[in-house]
Amino acid sequence: MLTEVNTRPVFVVASPFPFFRDIGFGDEGADVRVLQEALVTRGYLNGIDERYGAQTARAVARWYKDAGYPAPTRQRPSANGTSNSSNSSSGSGTSSSSNSSSRSDTSESSNSSSNAGTSDSTTGAAVEPPAPVVDAFVPVSELMALPSLPGVVITAPVIGAQVGGDKATDLTLGANTLVVRVELPEADAAGVAAGDVVTVVSKSGQVDAVVEAVDAQAPDENGGARPSVLRVAPKNESDALGAERGETVTVQVLNAVVSGEFLIVPTTAVVGRGEGRGVVVKRQTDGSLAEVAVTVAGSLRGMTAVAAEDAGTLSKGDDVRVG
Repeated sequence: MLTEVNTRPVFVVASPFPFFRDIGFGDEGADVRVLQEALVTRGYLNGIDERYGAQTARAVARWYKDAGYPAPTRQRPSANGTSNSSNSSSGSGTSSSSNSSSRSDTSESSNSSSNAGTSDSTTGAAVEPPAPVVDAFVPVSELMALPSLPGVVITAPVIGAQVGGDKATDLTLGANTLVVRVELPEADAAGVAAGDVVTVVSKSGQVDAVVEAVDAQAPDENGGARPSVLRVAPKNESDALGAERGETVTVQVLNAVVSGEFLIVPTTAVVGRGEGRGVVVKRQTDGSLAEVAVTVAGSLRGMTAVAAEDAGTLSKGDDVRVG
């Protein structure tokens, strides 16, 4: 249960669409399926058939009872829309061929029909109609849809506040997991992909996270490039970002780790020689240039990690030709 309004409960149910009607006996459709899914998840119902029958009604009644509220009820629609008076009348009209009996049966049948709706064909005694059947149902005012659960309450009215005003948002719900949105220049975003591991640093600490998506934005009104947007969420569902909604955090992107034997040179300094191999041109101590065969580990943002194939032929601090 989410909250109470006018002494009645409001339940939150995972649903891809808002609820649009009261749901009760005889109803069928997608909203019934969503309600049944919620009842199955909570252990009140064993199966889903998209039809609100007696089992679903009993499950709804238990749901309300466990929440501490009586379930609202309404009369079950009649199966055939007829009463028992027509049956009793046809029975009394065939019991005798005499005029007196015929007048008596007709009179009794007429009287019983006007008083009780049915009569006994032998004695003419009034027979009470069966009591109407009522079932638990769920008013649309007591259901709130959320795309996924669990969720968190972002804003809520104080106890005693009036709700339901025109164009007013009384309650705001959100996803339980905070998502960080990061704007990156187009050149930097090219080196980040969905699934990359990042670190989110907030005032309360840091946590490992994963890039869920990298969304390129349409050019601005002048045709200029706009920053791409990264969506970042905790790596493990059990982890929390430890940040407040709206707080500014730092996202550290770790794209690759190379061992100490690799050197970083401008990508334009490497001439490709096949998969994972290349050549850089190094300036020697006497000013001459010499090609050095290298193994290429990878490139990122205009820089490439390389290692000389022959030990000692390329060292940290050596000058290489670019372009």
